[in-house]
Amino acid sequence: MSLQSRRATARAPLPRTEAAPVFVVTPQLNFSDGTLWITYAALGLSTVMIQVIALINGLWPVSFFVGLDACALIVGLHVYRLSREQRREEITIAPEEILVRRFAFRRSMREVRVPLAGLGLARWEDRGNGCRQLRLTSSHGDMEIGRDLSPDERAGFATALAHALRQSGDPIPVTVHHPQPNRLWRAIRR
Repeated sequence: MSLQSRRATARAPLPRTEAAPVFVVTPQLNFSDGTLWITYAALGLSTVMIQVIALINGLWPVSFFVGLDACALIVGLHVYRLSREQRREEITIAPEEILVRRFAFRRSMREVRVPLAGLGLARWEDRGNGCRQLRLTSSHGDMEIGRDLSPDERAGFATALAHALRQSGDPIPVTVHHPQPNRLWRAIRR
């Protein structure tokens, strides 16, 4: 995979049908394949060095448990990476509704249909951090979208989604919220 495909992305590929743009949101993968194998090798090498030092000093239980810990770290890191690779969110704009499909590691696909009637887009902006949350709101409830994107990517995604809805003939209101920090947070920042 290229470096571009490993970053968190929110892109609008060519529509599958004439009037149904599809946005695909995928999480950022912090490690490329090469970096992951280098991490595994460094972890294995440091484990062997600690084990040799422990065995020379007669501390065989330390050697055993260091090896066990290293194996647990490698398995945990590998499972985490697999779960991130298989996670994605597809947002399709159909003539009467928005279809949100979520795919996750070892789970069935979750599909939610949100009617365009009464639909709104709410953004929670933070002064220093950008767009913290993006939600589709309607009379049926609200739903967070673009969870795997960074704040800058989420802001660009909100703009692209609102633009695509405008082009499809269904402009939606975009509400921007600026949450105020509570008193405790203000006291801590001083």
